[in-house]
Amino acid sequence: MVQITYDPAKVSYADLLEIFWKTHDPTTLNQQGADIGTQYRSVVFYHDEKQKQVATEYKKQLDDSKTFGKPIVTEITEYPGFFPAEKYHQDYFALNPDQGYCQMVISPKIAKFRKNFADKLKKKKSGSGGQKDSRKHKKVIKTDAEWKNILTAEQYKVARKQGTERPFTNEYWDNKQDGVYYCVGCGEPVFDSKEKYKSGTGWPSYWQPYDEQSVATVLDRHLFSTRTEVKCSTCDAHLGHVFEDGPQPTGKRYCINSVTLKFKKRDE
Repeated sequence: MVQITYDPAKVSYADLLEIFWKTHDPTTLNQQGADIGTQYRSVVFYHDEKQKQVATEYKKQLDDSKTFGKPIVTEITEYPGFFPAEKYHQDYFALNPDQGYCQMVISPKIAKFRKNFADKLKKKKSGSGGQKDSRKHKKVIKTDAEWKNILTAEQYKVARKQGTERPFTNEYWDNKQDGVYYCVGCGEPVFDSKEKYKSGTGWPSYWQPYDEQSVATVLDRHLFSTRTEVKCSTCDAHLGHVFEDGPQPTGKRYCINSVTLKFKKRDE
């Protein structure tokens, strides 16, 4: 058993559950790899009814989506109490990195964790005070109610709740006019028609953004499908995703939802 003390302002309980389910096999009963026995069973110990509810709903969501291909056997049980292991077990991997089990079993899991959850790791402080924010515009921050008031229902669903519109029927997927695409939330330029190309996906696609300050990218692990989300740097609106199968010179494909954009012709 592992007991985790965390700051909800920095990492949520749902984040911890995601990491838990993604770093082991929750479909094998009383077994993890070659290790077999009841001590290797997959369990979430909850401290209150809220944690129980979140864990239960999360597990159901994963099962319904068939994320693992097999039913999840993870138990969700009330926290029974915690007893620290003996001293020689503490920091075992850090103190014994060359031990066979650490090399063959633990090290690959840690490497996978660092790759999949790089955005969750604590950043090292820069000796020179860190890099300055190079954005040209101040952040646009609004309440949920304010966004609902200025956006249509579909714009709100996609831009603020990470929805996705249907391909080939959206407004700009086949738009060939010369001009600039602006964020529907804050009006800042995010893409230019000069970098737009026909990707065949049914969504407007670009091989680079308007400029390096116009969009931001973050890891998106929704339902365990790791992708790179594209957001407006100014108002954090969800625009779409970027993939590594685009044309040169960047090799990028910024696949964007039309409903998050407003187009203006160059002469306008």
